[in-house]
Amino acid sequence: VRIELLGISILLVCTAGITCTTAQQTELMEGYYQTLCPSAEDIVRDQVDKLYHQHGNTAVSWLRTIFHDCMVESCDASI
Repeated sequence: VRIELLGISILLVCTAGITCTTAQQTELMEGYYQTLCPSAEDIVRDQVDKLYHQHGNTAVSWLRTIFHDCMVESCDASI
């Protein structure tokens, strides 16, 4: 049991270290999807518009959640 806990602890520490290092090295870039997926912004815009017309104010709550997630981590994970 102790060996398993030690292994899990080491794994968690390594994962946290990798995550922190990666988060510090990456930044949001304007126009990132222009070459990878030129229609990405249109797709997201259309889906948000569709959500708004289907669910009204729920779409605003969804956008708020995405915004807060972007401020803490990175938007790519949410989208």
